[in-house]
Amino acid sequence: MVQRVLVRPRMGDELHVEPAEGFTEGDLLVVAGQTGLRDGAKVRLPGDPDPADAAAAAKPVVASSSPKTKS
Repeated sequence: MVQRVLVRPRMGDELHVEPAEGFTEGDLLVVAGQTGLRDGAKVRLPGDPDPADAAAAAKPVVASSSPKTKS
């Protein structure tokens, strides 16, 4: 889940920012596509499986059998 954090830059230029505080080693940051995110939103990392694929794989397959009649 994501959490919005105010970044106070210690140093930076046009492409890079070194935050003064608020992050620890290993924290993952959203740097693209964050416009529509809200606190607590679930996100997928690149390479994570698509939840729709997992849901489709978990659905049981129901076989339909209809009795055959002899003429």
